[in-house]
Amino acid sequence: MTSDKKIPVTVRLFNGQEPTKMYSDSITVSELREQIYAFSGVDPQDMKLYVAFNRTPMGRASSDERQWDLEVTKETNGDQRILEGHSSCYIIVQDTNKDSLIYQLMKQDEQDEGPLFEYSQKDYENRDNTVLRWKQQEQLGRFDSEYNANMAKDLEQQELKASQLQLGERCTVKGVSERRGWLRYVGPVEGLTGLWCGVEFDKAEGKNNGVFKEHTYFGPVSDNHGGFVRPQQVETGTQYAPFETSGSDSDEI
Repeated sequence: MTSDKKIPVTVRLFNGQEPTKMYSDSITVSELREQIYAFSGVDPQDMKLYVAFNRTPMGRASSDERQWDLEVTKETNGDQRILEGHSSCYIIVQDTNKDSLIYQLMKQDEQDEGPLFEYSQKDYENRDNTVLRWKQQEQLGRFDSEYNANMAKDLEQQELKASQLQLGERCTVKGVSERRGWLRYVGPVEGLTGLWCGVEFDKAEGKNNGVFKEHTYFGPVSDNHGGFVRPQQVETGTQYAPFETSGSDSDEI
């Protein structure tokens, strides 16, 4: 017998929007694809989904496999119930059909962010036939007031939580399994949005050594003893003594 618990599922679309829908955790992969198709326009048979459970991954626009707990492709069994046992889910949806409009817009959008054309930035912004102009007209991504408001609200929540943490104190990191260590850094990380907490883990349960993209934020510590997580995942206090044993997780890079 399956449960009927509903959990929030956030889906990142090619235009930067991140709508959150409530779905039953007993929904099948086939049903989930159909639901996402309704607001993404990506044909279910062409979908590739990058899935993270119970967290918002760092560098969440990236399809780097290290960021994700699961990849759903057309070969994935449509009867699987991948949301069971989880409290939330974050998904990137990609279109693998190179002939589709969504795919073409997605690739054009990647170029727009450069831009990779041989135009000056001013000339590029003044052109009419670009995805950047289309996004302006449709008020998508950074041109969407609701999206910007949600981003601002999320940053406020991060700042509030960060203000309650004690740098240099023992800490716990919530996730699929609890991890403990020392809070070594709180602040921005170059190339990423919002605030991050740099944690030195007691055991090799991290993804780095306190260095991210050649910038040292703390340490360096021993390999795989460092990681960066959102402030909402962290609690500090002397009660968080080291575990005798603990499992690994993938909440950071």
